[in-house]
Amino acid sequence: MRAIVLGLLLACTALPARANDAFERITPEQAGYSREGLDRLRQVLRDAGSDSLLLVHDGKVFFEYGDIHRKLLLHSMRKPLLSALYGIHEARGDIDLDATLAQLGIDDIPPALTDTERQARLEDLLKSRSGVYHPAAAESEGMAAARPPRGGHAPGAHYYYNNWDFNVAGHALERATGERLYDAFDREIARPLGMLDYRNRIVVAPADDQAVDPDADGYYQYERDKSRYPAWHFRMSAHDLALFGQLYLQRGQ
Repeated sequence: MRAIVLGLLLACTALPARANDAFERITPEQAGYSREGLDRLRQVLRDAGSDSLLLVHDGKVFFEYGDIHRKLLLHSMRKPLLSALYGIHEARGDIDLDATLAQLGIDDIPPALTDTERQARLEDLLKSRSGVYHPAAAESEGMAAARPPRGGHAPGAHYYYNNWDFNVAGHALERATGERLYDAFDREIARPLGMLDYRNRIVVAPADDQAVDPDADGYYQYERDKSRYPAWHFRMSAHDLALFGQLYLQRGQ
């Protein structure tokens, strides 16, 4: 798991780009796909209300749907972006994944964290195994209903998809590096990859994404009645996400 979480040690070089795109196009047949099947896929996407999709083979686009440069709220795709940044900074020695919440001085609004909860390590947060079941910003009703009781599991012992863990992991990275995670993403990933639509325009916004400036590339969502730690959201295009996905396929190169 540590290798998966940390293994993206990026050595990026900018990809050849056209005026408004970073991908070469090939035909479905060149990628080994059926044009008729992809036409059926296009109808499925229309019926489902999908916004955009890119299919890429060997770094070349063979299918696209919708406005691939329109920025959309990523939801849980934000976590792989954070994982990549952790890999970079852990490799440089900027952050210690074995550091506990107690060592980092991390607590939350009442009911405050217990001594046991504060023994959770950063690695536990990245694996969603902290054992901290405190309310969190951007937590859906379903997540809140499924949240185990406080003290229900020891740190590291139980997996629960926990926005508290992800929100605090973002905060911990910012504290360790002294910069916003958005700025690190812009410098370490977006610009070296040649992302076209991410411009690092970051705001503080309410919970409703519809109220966010449509040009924003990310925003901090505070829900101070639940937690002192905001959710940190990204808004990105299918084009730029495809670049990030291709980077993973190329093992960071």
